[in-house]
Order: sequence, then C-alpha cells, then structure tokens
Amino acid sequence: MAAPAIMVGAAVLGTGVSIYGQRKAAKARQAALNAAAGAKRQAALAMLDRFELNKKMIQEEGRVIQGKQVGAFAKAGVDVGEGTPLAVLEQTNKTIVKTIDLEEMEVDAQVAAMLAGASADETAGYQAKEASKYQMLGTFFSGAGTAAEAAK
Repeated sequence: MAAPAIMVGAAVLGTGVSIYGQRKAAKARQAALNAAAGAKRQAALAMLDRFELNKKMIQEEGRVIQGKQVGAFAKAGVDVGEGTPLAVLEQTNKTIVKTIDLEEMEVDAQVAAMLAGASADETAGYQAKEASKYQMLGTFFSGAGTAAEAAK
C-alpha cells in the first residue's frame, strides 16, 4: 500500500512543480516582452529628439546658405528685395522646408512602426500570461488524473 501513496505523492509533487515552472516561464516571457516594448518606446522618443536637433541644424544651414546668397548678390550690387534674387532666396527657403518635411515624414513613419511594435510586444506578453493559465489548468487536471490512477 505504500507504493500507491508514493506514486500519488510523486504525481501531486510533479504537477505542482510543473505548474510552478509554467507560471515562472510565463511571467519571464511577459517581463521580457514588456521590457522590449519599453525599449522600443524609448527608441521612438530618442528618434523624435534627434529629429528636432536635425531640424534645427538644417534650418541653421539654410540661414547660412541664404546669408551667403544675399552677400553674393549685395557684392554684385544686385537688389535682393525683388526679381531673380528674391526668387532664389524663396526657392532656397522652399528647399529647406521641403527637406525638413520629408525628414519629418520619415521619422514619423519609423516612430509609428516602433510604437506599433511596442504595443504588439505588450499584447504578446499579456497573451503569454493568459495562455499559461490554461496550460497550468491542463497540467493540474493531468496531474489529478495521474494521481487518481496511482491511488487505485
């Protein structure tokens, strides 16, 4: 009679250890996915910060170029307030704005992709945790069945 009791105890213990392991694994997976999501969100913020710095640099470079254009026109004795010189300055300004706009669109798309990836990671982490509940329940019932067989 001692053998069935040992078998029942082993089945119960094995079930408990298995459930504990499944729970730990699910928590670890969820933590890893949440950490990955956090890293993606931080990277997105850093990308936005870099864009703002780049934007200021492009604007400054544009002012320098326009300053050189005005200087060259003035040196040549050309009035920069009208005609071709003014059109050149306006075109330079449009090019600067267009460059910034294009870079902003690219950054926005990359940031959106990073944030979507972060959300997907968080969802996967939650789903892993929820799935583990069903795995643990299945392990419990399997272990209960094994214990019941051993008790016969």
